[in-house]
Amino acid sequence: IRTAIQMVRKSTVLRESFKEACLLKRVKHKTLTLDAPHRWNSTFYMLQRVSEMREPLDCLIRNQSKLASFQVAEEEWNLISEMILLLKPFQDMTIQISKAKSPSMALSAAVYIELYNHLETFSVDNCSSSEIVTAAAAACEKLNKYYASSDGLVYVMGLLLDPRCKLDWYKSVGISADVIKANKKVALENWDRFYKSEDVAIPDNNDASDILSTQMKRSKQSKMDEFRKYLSLPVVVSLKDNSPLIWWKEQECNFPAVATMARDFLSVSGTGVPIERTFSLATDLLGPKQMLTSAETIKRRLSLKSQHWVYRVCPTSSLQYGMVSIAFFDVSN
Repeated sequence: IRTAIQMVRKSTVLRESFKEACLLKRVKHKTLTLDAPHRWNSTFYMLQRVSEMREPLDCLIRNQSKLASFQVAEEEWNLISEMILLLKPFQDMTIQISKAKSPSMALSAAVYIELYNHLETFSVDNCSSSEIVTAAAAACEKLNKYYASSDGLVYVMGLLLDPRCKLDWYKSVGISADVIKANKKVALENWDRFYKSEDVAIPDNNDASDILSTQMKRSKQSKMDEFRKYLSLPVVVSLKDNSPLIWWKEQECNFPAVATMARDFLSVSGTGVPIERTFSLATDLLGPKQMLTSAETIKRRLSLKSQHWVYRVCPTSSLQYGMVSIAFFDVSN
């Protein structure tokens, strides 16, 4: 398939013949795509397009002698269909976790679980193709290589600070109690060390009639451990705009210190896609007459251009609630 697509894409004659085959089969013409090692999910896109263009491609291969050796048998088309089913969730998860305008840190571990569950369906008992079973096993091995990193502090905090998840998510996906206990300990240690409010020494007042003083003291003591109180509350079923940061903005008066911690962790993207998009904005940053621009100036211009792009594409409400997860350069140095 890949070689046949390469030949069609390189030849003007074959491209025109393919368009004619589309007209003959009454299929809307779409350009055949080719996969590339550096492009995510490109093999899925290639196979999906080939599946859509099956009839005109078969017609083209039959009528072109130079493509005769690339005739695709029926069982091979069935294999392509199974490969599309295998790869589709990877494409879905890539899109989900690559969003730059909503927090994605909490999704990291969930994506692994979702992909593991999907790959387990391609077992010897459930799949007739040994090639697909082998591919699913190889994908599991690749996931195993990176899954351990999902226990890092930012991923743990991302889950716990998502009011839809907290510790309940670990239980729902079958994570062992020991892992849950260890992750909770790590989260609480981080809270106690960096975010928990300092205890305020309040002198005892023996005057029972001083109601105001007693109530103020009780209020301050109740704020000493916001995070543990937050974890003890039930999980939230749904969130406005599917964003935990908006929820934390609304709950800031109840959990001021935890809200600060949530902004620190949830604003971190679960992938490097947003920062890659930032660098992509620099395509026309340097013109022929700007080649001697200093590195510091380039950094500042790229930062300003990135912020302009964010303000242009992000809704005002998203900016108001601090949902911009794109990484900016520190231009203060």
